[in-house]
Amino acid sequence: MTLLDDESTSPARDEDGFASFAAAVEQGSSRTAPVPRPAAADEAPAPVPGLSAQAGDGEVTLRETLSRWGTAPLAVLFALNVVDELDRIALTVLAPNLRDAFGLSTSALVGIANLGSVMTLVAAMPVAVLAERRNRARIAAVTGVVWSVFAALTGVVTNAAQLALARVGAGIGKASVEPVHSSLLADAYPVAARGRVFAAHQLANPVAVVLGPLLVGGIVLALPGDGWRAGFLVPAALSLLAAVAAFRLREPARGRFERGHADDAAPTVDVPAVTLAASMRRLLQIQTLRSMYFGLGILGFALFGAGSILSLFLEQHHGLGEGGRALVFAVLGVGGLVGMPIGGTVGDRLFRHDPSWPLFLIGAALPVYGVAQAVAVYLPGVWLTVAALVVAQAFVTTTTPAFRLLFASVTPPAMRSVAFGSIGIFMVVFGGFGGGIVFGAIADATSEQLSLALLGVPTSIAGLVIIGGARTIRADLAAVAADLREERLAAERRRQPQRNLLEIRNLDFHYGPVQILFDVELDVPEGEIFALLGTNGAGKSTLLRAVTGLTPPTRGSIRFDGIDTTYLGAEQLLELGIAQMPGGKATFPGLTVHENLRVGAHTLRHDPARVERRIDEVFDRFPRLRERRDQLAGTLSGGEQQMLALGKAFLTEPRLLCIDELSLGLQPSIVADILDIVREVHARGTTIIIVEQSLNVALSLATTAVFMEKGQVRFTGPARELLERPDLARSVFLDGAQLGGGGAP
Repeated sequence: MTLLDDESTSPARDEDGFASFAAAVEQGSSRTAPVPRPAAADEAPAPVPGLSAQAGDGEVTLRETLSRWGTAPLAVLFALNVVDELDRIALTVLAPNLRDAFGLSTSALVGIANLGSVMTLVAAMPVAVLAERRNRARIAAVTGVVWSVFAALTGVVTNAAQLALARVGAGIGKASVEPVHSSLLADAYPVAARGRVFAAHQLANPVAVVLGPLLVGGIVLALPGDGWRAGFLVPAALSLLAAVAAFRLREPARGRFERGHADDAAPTVDVPAVTLAASMRRLLQIQTLRSMYFGLGILGFALFGAGSILSLFLEQHHGLGEGGRALVFAVLGVGGLVGMPIGGTVGDRLFRHDPSWPLFLIGAALPVYGVAQAVAVYLPGVWLTVAALVVAQAFVTTTTPAFRLLFASVTPPAMRSVAFGSIGIFMVVFGGFGGGIVFGAIADATSEQLSLALLGVPTSIAGLVIIGGARTIRADLAAVAADLREERLAAERRRQPQRNLLEIRNLDFHYGPVQILFDVELDVPEGEIFALLGTNGAGKSTLLRAVTGLTPPTRGSIRFDGIDTTYLGAEQLLELGIAQMPGGKATFPGLTVHENLRVGAHTLRHDPARVERRIDEVFDRFPRLRERRDQLAGTLSGGEQQMLALGKAFLTEPRLLCIDELSLGLQPSIVADILDIVREVHARGTTIIIVEQSLNVALSLATTAVFMEKGQVRFTGPARELLERPDLARSVFLDGAQLGGGGAP
């Protein structure tokens, strides 16, 4: 297996890596590709970002991976994960002690216990967003300390209210496991071994299931009376040690292996972080990820209440008390100890051979789990039942590392924490709560046996939904590769003397299933006036909306002054220096002219003196607006409203001004006045992109013209050269002639 080394020591390998990226783009650019089939013997599989799959490469074992890249990240995060699970086991085993100590009813105890799980779910997304902005190793350490403190409080509280508070705090402390641990491990270890790494990390769950009852039970037996409190204090002390060790972890560069280098010192750019809403919109546009999310929701519907129903089944059908049921659940953990390593190793091998195959592994393992569980509950004798349930657990846990491997691969490196943090949202909120109610009702109406047997239905459906991602995974991997390759090329362009202010690459945009923009590429040098021309529905306004952050694209990248702004919001872009004057009426008709301008200056609200100074400058530039300072904007003429809209755009002194349909519905004399103002603003250094259907207006302003048709760029060049293309100019003229400001030049 050829791994991409640190570019400072192995530049040749680094170049090979980006050659693979380019090949991946060519082989996987279609988003409606058929279901991938196994590669023929003489057919090279599509390369995966950061993973070279050349013939003759050897396999990398977990031991070799840890030897080369270090054991600390995996060991520390594994320890934190184990002690988190030990707390959950302690809460389960010591539930009778808590109930008796605080005089709680069973329902009250269950409600307090569930507070921790709910808070883990609620806090996961805020922690994920923070992890995209800050040092993840530090977040893992801090949340580990938080968990330790509140877990220890569980062992010293004296009443039910304190117990509830302790469980809330412990739940918040555990919220970093999914979004922070998984994201950090994906960047700490190479793609070729990620399945094994994720399997090793997730082994914490079955290890805790097997050893936790023994540890907690041993503590209680050794310390009778109030010794149960030590069952919470000991895991908390162990967690504190692991958290202290986490403070010494180094933060790996995000996506360092996909980018073709393994150094920890990644270049940083001071740019606003992508918002949670923008991240989720982007993630849900990744079709493979969307298939897995929906599959996880269905899987959560099946799994959320399974443990409780199984516990009832063991009590009623096999007569097992608390101790017997605890022993059975400990034995079931053996299935995870077997299935997790198998899933990691097999997942890595399948992914290396064909990236779609781990999806088939998941899709096949889930129905087997359902069938094995259905068979188990109808077998005679408790130990035959347990043996079949162990097999079921082994199959379902093989999917865990494969899921994480695929999540890390198809997700942009900068959004991995949010992607991993969303897993619980889909499994529990979109599936689990409803599933627990439905299958609990089935158990009440019929039997626990039938309810557990029917769990195989949603698990099989989940498998089929997840397999559906095999149709798109090559294209999604290719998109990641293309974005990373463009990132590298953009970095090279930034080092050149002449730089573009705006760079658009491979941009696609969809409204639902309808694609509007197709592979748009555009460079806008600083100081230019660009005219975007084309017929109605060509995608001009949509392109401007993507540039100004109003609607994020489906694919591709947008860079402003070298900064990736593809998924930043409109307000963030306004602060960076991108403003838009939208087409039509762009004012608040119920506010006065002055009030409209104050609203337009909201990004400067922390400097009131500057706001008033900028408004005075707008009034100096637009004397008519000064005369109508206290007049409602809705009573202004069309030309005056355009002036007000233009004045609002100028308030923030933008470096890039995007104007949509400047001459729409205006008389030529009004258009001429506004054009003079636009030229004045351009002369002061503002770069301008103007969407215009009037060829006359466009050519009177622009130095460069771009003609779009059906979402594609058909012409880019000097504006006057467009007249030499009668097939294009005629289209513009026929539309532009209908406008008040339009006409043949």
